[in-house]
Amino acid sequence: MLVGQTLTDVFTVSCWGWRNCIGSQTGLSYSYIVAAKNTTGVMPLFRSANHSVALRFPVGDSNDHFRSQVTVVVSDDIGESEESYIYPVTVSL
Repeated sequence: MLVGQTLTDVFTVSCWGWRNCIGSQTGLSYSYIVAAKNTTGVMPLFRSANHSVALRFPVGDSNDHFRSQVTVVVSDDIGESEESYIYPVTVSL
């Protein structure tokens, strides 16, 4: 579990080991998204070719102990993608 305070603590999110269909890491992009658990509303945080980024998260859902789910979507240059989940991330005021 990751725990921190909104817009104060910096979290490093890493998504290691992904390869494209020919076994290379080139051409991959990483989209970092946060959402309250079991909701359809998401907040894109960052998109990058870097597999590791430093991010600040918004406050989590107060009805769920300030927890949110972070999703990393890894896409290749031909449009295939896969999601990886990090849960829970707890961020309060």
